[in-house]
Amino acid sequence: MEKPVCAECSTPIEPGDEHLIIKASKKGKTDTFLCAQCLAKARTALEEQTYNPNMLMAVMGGLAGAVVGGLIWYFFVILTGWQIGFIAMLMGLLVGLGVVRGAGRKTGRPLQWISVLLTVVAILFSEYLIFNHFFHEVGGVGNLTIAQFFEVYGAYFGEGAGFLDILFFGIALWQAYATPGRKALKGTVVPAAAPQVNK
Repeated sequence: MEKPVCAECSTPIEPGDEHLIIKASKKGKTDTFLCAQCLAKARTALEEQTYNPNMLMAVMGGLAGAVVGGLIWYFFVILTGWQIGFIAMLMGLLVGLGVVRGAGRKTGRPLQWISVLLTVVAILFSEYLIFNHFFHEVGGVGNLTIAQFFEVYGAYFGEGAGFLDILFFGIALWQAYATPGRKALKGTVVPAAAPQVNK
């Protein structure tokens, strides 16, 4: 039987060596293998993705994503009258990507929580714009104050009208949490065989 070969360095993988198997996702394709040395490099690279993120730039990048995502949500709702999960997912994705890029393409749990908090900011920002728009449509003068917004927003949910909002914002928050998540190795690690002990 022909020995598998490492996809990175073309080293044949000996029986009993530690290696990684990535199963082919399509019929007709062959499995991919990584030898022990390339597997160790891949593990190191994944670990380094969580080291020393630029937290200030992560917040700035996330805020930029929050503004863009919030405006997309606002204009979509105003122009179509619809709320759909895809746009909510896009909002969370934009915030998450902004956090990752700002942090220096880093990932990890602290960045996930920054992304979630900034997505809450994006949600409140877009909802304020939406409610303020309808406030003007019914003849309101000026803009809603923050206190007025939360009063109206609370009444909106108190009447049971915000069920879909909760669903879609849950989607946005999940996407925001998942995007900066620490990446894992794909595939199955085959550990090195235990050395034979001669008796």
